[in-house]
Parts: sequence; C-alpha cells; structure tokens
Amino acid sequence: MANRNLTWREIKLLNEIYNSESSGIRISTTSNVKSHNYIAHLISKEYILSKGYSCLKKGGNFDYLYEHDLLQNFITYKNFLDKYELATPQCQLAESEIQTLIIVEGDKDIIKDGLLSSRSKFGTRYFKGAKVIKKNSALERAIFKILDIDKFPADETDKQYLSVINCPTPKMIVLCENIDFLRVPSIARENHIELWYAGGNNIEKLNHIPQRDLPIYYSCDWDDEGLHIYQRIKEKESPINAIQLLYPYPLGSAKTVNSPDHSSQWDRNDVLSGLNSSFFNDSQITLINQLISDDYWIEEEDNDLLAMLHFNNAI
Repeated sequence: MANRNLTWREIKLLNEIYNSESSGIRISTTSNVKSHNYIAHLISKEYILSKGYSCLKKGGNFDYLYEHDLLQNFITYKNFLDKYELATPQCQLAESEIQTLIIVEGDKDIIKDGLLSSRSKFGTRYFKGAKVIKKNSALERAIFKILDIDKFPADETDKQYLSVINCPTPKMIVLCENIDFLRVPSIARENHIELWYAGGNNIEKLNHIPQRDLPIYYSCDWDDEGLHIYQRIKEKESPINAIQLLYPYPLGSAKTVNSPDHSSQWDRNDVLSGLNSSFFNDSQITLINQLISDDYWIEEEDNDLLAMLHFNNAI
C-alpha cells in the first residue's frame, strides 16, 4: 500500500498512536478516520487495534512498521509545515500535496523570478492539473505562504528551467513527463539517479541543456500524448536525443482512455496512432498496439521507478 493517500490529519494520528501509551488514544466518535483505506488496512492486519468506537492503540508490530515506513516522512512533513505555520489543527493537505510543496520551495527563486505565474500553468506543472489549485483553498494559501506572494500574476513568461533532483554520484538521468517521482527524492539519490522534470509538453528548453556523459531515459504516461512527447524529443537536434524510452513496469494497471481527468485519445485512423515506429523497439510497438486496440493507457505514476529501471536493464 505504497500509495497511502493520507492527509496531514491521518499522518498526525498515526504519530500519536506511535507515541501513545499502552491504553492507546481516544478519537472522536464522529470521526471516520477508521474508514480510511490505509488505516483500515493497518487495523485489519492488527498493526493498529480498535477498541470500540472511540479508541485506537498500537498492535505488536506497529512500532517497527512506523519507524521503517512512516516516521521519517512525519518528521520531514512536520518540520516543513511548521516552518510556514501550516501545521494547524484544520490542515487537511494531502501527503502528495505536501511532497509537492517541498519541491515548490526548492524552486522558489526561479518561480519568483516570473518564470511561472499563471494559476492553471502552475497547477499543471506541479500538481498535474490546471484546475487543482482552487481560489481561497488551503493549497492556494500554502503556495502563497511558501512563495511569499498574494496572487498569481496574470501573465506567464516562457519557462526555461528544469526541476532537478540532484545526487552526488549520478549514474543516469531519468526525464519524467510528470512530477510524481520527484516527490520522493531519497529513492533517486540513494540509487544514483538524477531526476529531471521539464513540464510535460514544454520540451523546447531541452535544446539548451549541456552535454552530459550519462545515459538518459524517458519515463512517461503511455498514452498518445506522452509517447508523442518522447518522439518529439527524439526528433530534436538536442544533446539528449539519444534518450531511451522506459518500458512500463509492473504492468497490470492500465486504465481506459476515458478515465477521469484524462484527455489523451489514441488516433485509430493512423498506424501506431501516428507515431514513428523507428523510435520504438518491437516490444514497445507490441504494447502500444495492444493499448490502442483496448483503448487503454498506462499512467506514469503507477510504475515503480526502481523496478522499471531494473526491468529495462538500466540498473
């Protein structure tokens, strides 16, 4: 259950259980926290014991699980939220939003230089959706606090920078279509991977990247748009046109192209949806044709980064 989908409220609750005495902690009788998928999973596996309607206590293996899977994240999130006075009792930021806000903080200087200013573009770049950042929402207030602004400027200048997760000893570069893998930088750094995020379709900046003596791979949504972005990178006279496409792994999570918040459709009137077959190997072409036939796509974030790199013989 790697995708826990916790909010700050549930993250705090799990920390309170970890720090609680043997009697456990009391929760509101009107709280629906026990119905949260991840917490319900912990209860079903007896990592957490539920005593009636109003008390939760840790089971025998909870401390081990918490210290290995959750404690460091809690410390990181709490220090970050406290820094900006965001860790209020009312805070309902999702874990993925907190992770992305940490990236926003790292990009603060270039953002404030005017390189990213539109609400919709900001949402698309950092939160995977033009309409994610609602006016007067907690997420908007958090962004404004971090950037020390009170509104999104009306106009946007051309973005000429990458978001990069650096590591001291990189052995490869992975260019990501979406920002999700960058939200957990420790995985990349510990495995000598430098992650890049250019902003989906915004690939013109790749013309100006200096030559790097490292293999470079492309991780993307396997849909019409994601694969056409890869093709445009391969077609460019760019220092990275030797980039290699990563075959998705593990398979089994394909979704219908009509799934919510997804607008990329295959072109069934053109061979391989109009893609140039010379940029793809036989197994990639087979998968693309299968996805087109089934009218399915594979979302980048459903891949396991390290497993995918192993599967592609990159590490």
